[in-house]
Formats: sequence, structure tokens, C-alpha cells
Amino acid sequence: MTRARERAALATVVAGLSALGVASAGAAPTDKTAPVITREVTGPEGDDGWFRGPVNVRWTVSDPESPWTTSGCDAREVADETSGVTLECRASSAGGTSTDGLTVKVDATAPSITGATPDRPPDRRRWYHAPLSVTFAGDDTTSGIGSCAVVGYAGPDARRAAVTGSCRDAAGNESAPRTFRFRYDATPPGIIRARPSRRPDHRGWYTHPVRFRFRGCRRRQRGGRFQAISTASEGVRGPFQHAQGSTCNLRSTTLPTVREIRQSQETS
Repeated sequence: MTRARERAALATVVAGLSALGVASAGAAPTDKTAPVITREVTGPEGDDGWFRGPVNVRWTVSDPESPWTTSGCDAREVADETSGVTLECRASSAGGTSTDGLTVKVDATAPSITGATPDRPPDRRRWYHAPLSVTFAGDDTTSGIGSCAVVGYAGPDARRAAVTGSCRDAAGNESAPRTFRFRYDATPPGIIRARPSRRPDHRGWYTHPVRFRFRGCRRRQRGGRFQAISTASEGVRGPFQHAQGSTCNLRSTTLPTVREIRQSQETS
């Protein structure tokens, strides 16, 4: 075979191999796609993209068409609390460059409660006589406060009533509970006796002002026993109003007429 025929035969073989997708010796491989980067993140997840503990990040790079190089793709651990640290993996091959990045936020510390505030001052002498609500407040250095409890109270009556609340930070950490104590008495005392200061003026009727002493009772918060209370008020013939209580609720109660009071005393 002559040299010319050898060159022609070799060209035919190379062309056939190229048609089959086999590159000839010394030719650059064909790669039109950049490497593929796969990320794996593990750690205790919180709220709104936060983590509540150490975070581990691993990347996997693949490119079946050509070799690649990487930068920043080593396994990383973020153990310290941070409001945001950015991690990035970069991989390059003959087909191009790929990047994959993320921002890691870590807050492993629960918030602290700074106070509890009722929606109004006590109604009388440090006592509440009607339902109230207490709003708790807190503080968190890293992620900030997400929400705090608002707790209502409507009973039972107690000298040391209490509500308990907590706060939650933006990462989802819950604070230790805090107790707010107060005095609560929504039950008015009852009147059990109305005693006039003197006898009626004429046939059971009072024709001049007369002073009455009212005697009532309220249940003590300790022991459940009854305690007598008394006060005085002036009145004349006919129904009238009397304001009850000292440390109890001020509540108006309609009393019977003076004649009816006299009759009830005569029959008792």
C-alpha cells in the first residue's frame, strides 16, 4: 500500500470514529455543561430560616464530562450564634462554573422575660374587682423577640391570684415562664342587717333623718371563713341606695323601705 493510500485509510477511520462520538487522540473532549453541586444541611431547625443549634453543611460536586476544580466546598460547621454567615461552594470544569451559597443564622439561647404589665391599675387599694389582662415583655440579643404572651384573668377570687406567661424569639426558642401576682376579688359583700340609730317617730314612720348602721359579711380569702364588716349611712322614708365595701367592691344595693325594716325587726 502506498503512503497516499495509508493516509486516506487513516482519514476514513478517524471520520468514522468521530461519527461514533469517539474523540481522536490529542483532541479536547466536548463539555458544554458546568458541574452539578448538591448541598446537604443538618442541624436543629427553628422558625423563619433560623437554626437553634450547630449547623453542618456538606457539598457534593459531579461532572461526568470533564475534570473539575472547587473552591470553598469543604464541609463546614457553624457552631457559634450568628445573625447571618454566608457560605459558598464554587466548582469549575471545561463546561463552565457553578456556585451554590446560603446564609446560616444560629440562635441557641432562649429569650429572657423583662416584665409583665396589667392593662390597668388596681381598681381599689391594690385589689382588682373585674377581669384584667397581663402582657409579658422580653428581650433577645440575636434573633429578637417574636411574640410574648397576653394572659387574661377573670377569677377565682384570691389574695394571691397569679397568671403565668412566656416569650418566644424569632428563632423559635421559648423563655422560662414568669408569674405575675395580684389581688383579685370580684364578689361583693352581702348585707345581713340594717340597724336604725333610734326608734321610729310615729307609727313606724321616721319623720326626721335617721342614721342606719349596715352590717354585712364577705368571705375571707384564707380559710374560707366569713368576716363581719359594717358602715353607716343616713336615710329617710322610702327605698334608698347604700354603697357597700371598703376593700371589697363598691356596689350599690337597693334596701327595703324604713317601714319594712321596722316590720322585719318586729318579726325577728
